[in-house]
Amino acid sequence: MRGFAALLVATFHFSRPLAESGYLAVDFFLALSGFVIAKNYSGRLRNDAALSLGRFMVLRLIRLYPLFFAGSLIGIAHEIQSTWRGAGIHLSWTALPMASLLDLLILPWPGTDMMYPINGVFWSIAGEVIVNLLFAIWLFRASSRIIAAIVAVLALCLCLFIKAPNFADSGAVWSLSYLAAARTMFSFAVGVLIARFEFFANPRSSWASLVVILGLVAILLAPIGLEWRRAFDISAILIAFPLLLIAGTKLNLPRPLVAPGLFLADISYALYAIHLPITKVVAYVLKAKNIEPLEALPLFLAGIILISFLAVHFFDKPARKYLSVKFHSRFSAKPQMV
Repeated sequence: MRGFAALLVATFHFSRPLAESGYLAVDFFLALSGFVIAKNYSGRLRNDAALSLGRFMVLRLIRLYPLFFAGSLIGIAHEIQSTWRGAGIHLSWTALPMASLLDLLILPWPGTDMMYPINGVFWSIAGEVIVNLLFAIWLFRASSRIIAAIVAVLALCLCLFIKAPNFADSGAVWSLSYLAAARTMFSFAVGVLIARFEFFANPRSSWASLVVILGLVAILLAPIGLEWRRAFDISAILIAFPLLLIAGTKLNLPRPLVAPGLFLADISYALYAIHLPITKVVAYVLKAKNIEPLEALPLFLAGIILISFLAVHFFDKPARKYLSVKFHSRFSAKPQMV
């Protein structure tokens, strides 16, 4: 599911009319992340004394940072090229070095309304790091009733915050950072809550899993008019995505589709982290050559899939392996308390 969601958010940034609701993929990603983190780490944080807050965050940063770093470098290269030819939108030559440094440190840039002008999708990855920290500090200990109450309050906030003209497509800018925070915390907390109720117990392989995937794709492709956009975005985030996540935990792909499903899942984070600056370069070329986005879409998706695959297997996995060994030895080298 996350592989298709990543492809559709890339399609949205490539040409919005081709996937008008693609920005909502972020909310599904965050709900899925909350589910996976809660399922894999709740018990360990409660019972494993070796898994401290610091070690948990190191593990999460090892997972997230290599591809964040790659996406940042690609974004910096694109920004330099754009500024050089006078097409830079957000940054001047004087601002670019500091903005690039902050970007590499997963810190937002205060000099423009765009929080992450180097790579605009980084607001959601930064949000992921923050909610991971909150999870390890407190949320894993909270009762299901408290998490449900938090979800209810955040749902009300989203109903108030999602409005014209941007509706839920509003996470990347400082002026709407409150909406970014509400989207991030609501979806992550929903995922944690779903994990608490163990809907995922005894999943079965079924062709019905394709119905779940098609439901997600249909939402992200949906061309919704302005008069219905607010209700659609709220319904997708508050109702449809949690239900699709629950259904997805009960159904596995049938055996013939497991390999392609694992392939898309494997490259999904890479695709999300690096696609935006690449998309901007491709859009510039298409405009110069007077090529319609729809004509170029198959080649663009094939190219971004290939680049993501190469990034995962020749950079991300080796980097994570190196960092894991390095930090494991550092933690192991700490003296034992007697």
